[in-house]
Amino acid sequence: EWEPQASSACFKRKMASVKETSPPKKASSVKSRRWKRFTHEQIRAKVEQRRDLKCYHTLLMESAVEKDERGIVFDSHHPSWRKLISLVVTQGSENDRRFREELKKRTPDLYTIRQHCRRYGVPPDARGRV
Repeated sequence: EWEPQASSACFKRKMASVKETSPPKKASSVKSRRWKRFTHEQIRAKVEQRRDLKCYHTLLMESAVEKDERGIVFDSHHPSWRKLISLVVTQGSENDRRFREELKKRTPDLYTIRQHCRRYGVPPDARGRV
């Protein structure tokens, strides 16, 4: 069996380059713009609001850093978080474009209008007649 010799110069340089590090801090204790904390209720509401986006929940949970009883901490620099943001922006603009096109038609599709109103929280009695 080979063991590194403490007297070798290479071993001494390598050990000198290793710094004493403190244990990593928990994400909840770090105050950073990189970490985003949401409660479980906020997450449920967003997932329900964006249920038409496939894999929303999966991408969201991939960027989770820490879970506790208060909520979940997410890393806003994680590739899944960035992909999630671009997916939401792209999907939202596509739905808005489709809604605007639908309103321009002589006979708009009532299903598309209902979906748009439901997405933005417009109650049925405030929607009016089309």
